[in-house]
Amino acid sequence: MSLEDMKQKLNDSPTFKKGLMLLGLFVIGVAVGRYTLPAKIVIKTETKTIEKLVEDINKKENSNKVIKIVEKTEKDGTVTKTTEIVDKSTTDTNTKIVKDTDSSSKTEKTTTYAKNDWHFAALAGTGLFDKGLSQSVVYGIGVQKRLIGPFYVGAFGFSNKFAGASLGMSF
Repeated sequence: MSLEDMKQKLNDSPTFKKGLMLLGLFVIGVAVGRYTLPAKIVIKTETKTIEKLVEDINKKENSNKVIKIVEKTEKDGTVTKTTEIVDKSTTDTNTKIVKDTDSSSKTEKTTTYAKNDWHFAALAGTGLFDKGLSQSVVYGIGVQKRLIGPFYVGAFGFSNKFAGASLGMSF
């Protein structure tokens, strides 16, 4: 059997077409699952508030002094001078306390996508080199669980009673 005959048999095979369809659905399912995973969003807001108290003292002085000089002459001829200073000055003190607040805020947003702990797979296969493509297609399922970090352990089984274990790594 030539290579061209094998290609023709492969293209005409309904099981091959079903396998391709299953593979396409599987790839679409993985892509949709990856992008619909819930994301963990962490928003960290740091706010700095600085308060300043400013005391404004406004002092106003009004200097008003009245000097009164009284000169008195007695009958015996003595002159008495009396100086009287009256201070009518006023002082106005206006104290104002001003509270000045300066505030700054910094927001940081971090998005982490959840990682899958479990993987499920639909499997299909046929022998390409033993009996040609005319033998029947076997179907199966596979399950994997994240072990540590990027490492997975899993199991799989096929419809022809073939089963196995797997060890994998994601990157």
